[in-house]
Amino acid sequence: MATHNVSNVTQLNTALGVAVSGDDIVMAAGTYDLTDGVINLPDGVNLSGASSTTTTIVTTSTINDGAGNGCCIKPGSGSVIRDLGVVLDPSPLDLRACIGVDRGAATPQAYFTTASAVRCLFDGGSDSVYMNAATDASPTACRMQFSNCTIKSRWDSYMGRAPSATLWNKIVDFYNCTIQSLAHADTSTNSAIVALAGTVRLFKCTVQSTCDTASTAARALFASTSGSSSGRIFAHASTLTSTHNGAGNARDAWQNSSGALFLRECTYSRAKLTGVVRTGAWRRSGASRTRRRSTV
Repeated sequence: MATHNVSNVTQLNTALGVAVSGDDIVMAAGTYDLTDGVINLPDGVNLSGASSTTTTIVTTSTINDGAGNGCCIKPGSGSVIRDLGVVLDPSPLDLRACIGVDRGAATPQAYFTTASAVRCLFDGGSDSVYMNAATDASPTACRMQFSNCTIKSRWDSYMGRAPSATLWNKIVDFYNCTIQSLAHADTSTNSAIVALAGTVRLFKCTVQSTCDTASTAARALFASTSGSSSGRIFAHASTLTSTHNGAGNARDAWQNSSGALFLRECTYSRAKLTGVVRTGAWRRSGASRTRRRSTV
């Protein structure tokens, strides 16, 4: 195992070319401008910075358009990413993502089986965490875990989609994370968590969605379908909030089509649930109830 200390993009690219499983790439404090490039980590190679606010990675790479290079950081199988930030320019609102896998890129990014991110800041232009199987009929099973991270975007902070697959065995876990979908000037909806394929699990997270007057809906959680696939969201002991500054809808949890949404011991507004939302013990406006299912 080797440690590769880097302080600029040239050194980073050199390290990525020679690092092997078990190696660590350590980025010094500073801003690393990849232009339109991305970091495709080799399997088993870890990436770390000085802190989430002092080591910053930027790129103009786009996602799911057949032309861009995909997610800014694509983990390798077994990779750990820690103590760094990815901050993407939201203006203009191009489709850009901080971390994940994009099979819809010009050169499809390779799947990873397991990966984790710890104490990171992911501030995306349109998306922060993006898991896109694109046209793959049989996506590779994968699992990713985020711990103590701040994840935010001007559109959807997490997006998981597999429009051509009937099933994607994908689990993404968020532990003690702050996840925010902040106001933007787009005319579409925006959500903190969008699950259209695979499973998302949240534990002790703060999930917030806000929209400006140009948008139609602000959704903290949204579970629905994409083609033949469907998404599932499980939230435990998490706080869900949504705010719309105009005439649109604000929804703390929205279940649609064949998506599935489960809340247990979460804080949210009962009036801001849409669809079939299955709940365990939960708190609302200072009161406690226990319900099996809520249909709005």
